[in-house]
Amino acid sequence: MFLHIVTQKGKGLKPAEENPGEFHSVSAFDLDHLTNPEMSPKDSFSNRFGNKLAPWARKCLTCAPLRQL
Repeated sequence: MFLHIVTQKGKGLKPAEENPGEFHSVSAFDLDHLTNPEMSPKDSFSNRFGNKLAPWARKCLTCAPLRQL
């Protein structure tokens, strides 16, 4: 079974819809005093996972990358 869920980052918050990368994985903030969120730490789970997966994926002849449609 393969389940692929498509979401839109920042839906409903205008600054996040315009710049979803800056609002990805932010901690809670006050909507009345909205400021630019801090960027995610470089040592995030996603970065560590990607760094471990990338070398394997480069060698795998049967791998197919997933991309946003």
